[in-house]
Amino acid sequence: MWVDLELLLTDAFMLYSSHLLAGRVNPETIHTDWIIVNPTADLIGILQSALRSNQIRQALNDFRPLHLGYIGLKNSLADYRKRAEKNVWSPLLPGKSIKKGKSGLLVRQLCERLTLLGDLKTSKQIPIDLFDESVEAAVRRFQKRHGLRSDGIVGPRTLAILNIPIRKRVRQIEINMERWRWIPRNLGNRYILVNVAEFNMWVTENRQRSLNMRVAVGRPFRRTPVFSSKMTYMVINPFWNIPTSIAVKDILPKIQKKNQYLDQQGIKVFENWEKDALELNPQTIDWKQIGPRNFFYRLRQDPGPQNALGRIKFMFPNKFAVYLHDTPKRFLFKETVRDFSSGCIRIEKPIDLAVYITRNDPRWTKEELLKAIAAGQRKVITLREPIAIHLQYWTAWVDDKGELHFRDDIYDRDNALDRALKERLPRM
Repeated sequence: MWVDLELLLTDAFMLYSSHLLAGRVNPETIHTDWIIVNPTADLIGILQSALRSNQIRQALNDFRPLHLGYIGLKNSLADYRKRAEKNVWSPLLPGKSIKKGKSGLLVRQLCERLTLLGDLKTSKQIPIDLFDESVEAAVRRFQKRHGLRSDGIVGPRTLAILNIPIRKRVRQIEINMERWRWIPRNLGNRYILVNVAEFNMWVTENRQRSLNMRVAVGRPFRRTPVFSSKMTYMVINPFWNIPTSIAVKDILPKIQKKNQYLDQQGIKVFENWEKDALELNPQTIDWKQIGPRNFFYRLRQDPGPQNALGRIKFMFPNKFAVYLHDTPKRFLFKETVRDFSSGCIRIEKPIDLAVYITRNDPRWTKEELLKAIAAGQRKVITLREPIAIHLQYWTAWVDDKGELHFRDDIYDRDNALDRALKERLPRM
């Protein structure tokens, strides 16, 4: 009997510790565009050491991620579970936009919801039924935490997000805690991180954010992948060798509609993808007869103001051919939802990032970078200090100020992970 019990307990320790260390689900089995580096540990050795020192609980705790983001979500999960237990959830009644100066039952319900979610702080014992400055500030805070336009007005979109049940938010936190178990245990002392679901990028150094900017990511049918790499070089005034899939689906219909399209966009045509391929005169090609099956050409957009990559692209090795780059479409960054690209990541402040990653290279001051851009010639700059970059996908996270944020699941990845977590897993 004791032998059987020992085997069962050992099996339980091994299974539970492996889940804490690397997650219950391998994302590569449910997402083709998600790459992880599985952490390894000597589970048997750790168990034997824990038994000798009577530190089983501590040993298990040590398997959990130590990232502040994971710890913040863990604390938020406990908080939201308590809030969900103590309150009966009912949707707010739909109506016209609610804004400062309004009063009545709907405002009272709104204030109760904002108080429940922690956005409205009040010591008043009587119900609040006037939409005053404090309520407006609470609405703005709620909107900011949910990636909405922070105007302090409860319109249809804000109301819809307010009506998401708190138990669904609990599950969303749990799902994103699982994702923290998939990322490298050591992100690096200095690294770039892109949260695709947030449409945001930041640089962290010595645990402090030193640079923050908006980004535009891939559309749902051309999703930005998830992986970690190292940025090793950047290109000033890059050419854009247009991927065949994009050339066929996006560019070809425009060429067939307008003969001058290629010239207007500064795009050249080459006979194939060989290094020494001949450049062709696009006017000699009957584009009406070209389709996906006989499109063998390489399209290359020259550097210039219309180049889709803008003036700088930042490179890091990966099998998806994804990178960060500038864009001539600066107006896109004014949008709150920015899933516009074909998979690569368009960044709001490319010059700021270029200055940061070359800061220890005396050859490349901001002035020299701007001079190189103005020259209009393609130039490759190898980084003296490569920097780690992590492309991640979090629909719930805690920021560096301790605020809990939620975002829409633009790629429907939460549902896939939720289903996978509910499946019975095979024993080890």
